[in-house]
Amino acid sequence: GLEPASAMALPRWTVPWPLTDEGSAVEVEPGTPEPIVDDLRSRGHSLHLHEIPQGGWGPMSAIRIEKNGLRRGAADPRVDTTAAAVL
Repeated sequence: GLEPASAMALPRWTVPWPLTDEGSAVEVEPGTPEPIVDDLRSRGHSLHLHEIPQGGWGPMSAIRIEKNGLRRGAADPRVDTTAAAVL
């Protein structure tokens, strides 16, 4: 239910690939809620908490189409990109 720009600005996470024998490693961006970080740790995940948002974790753009047909676009704030809607 968030606006596209608000949704894309939320913290992201990733699992490094390829997987290693070191267990389940998870990397998270700043701003990840502490209860989520604590829960991941309690489940045995090894966490790497980044200090800045990560541009290389799958840049995206989004366009939401309202019921009245209005398009609301947003570009990923982590990288230089744009969103566009064409009718």
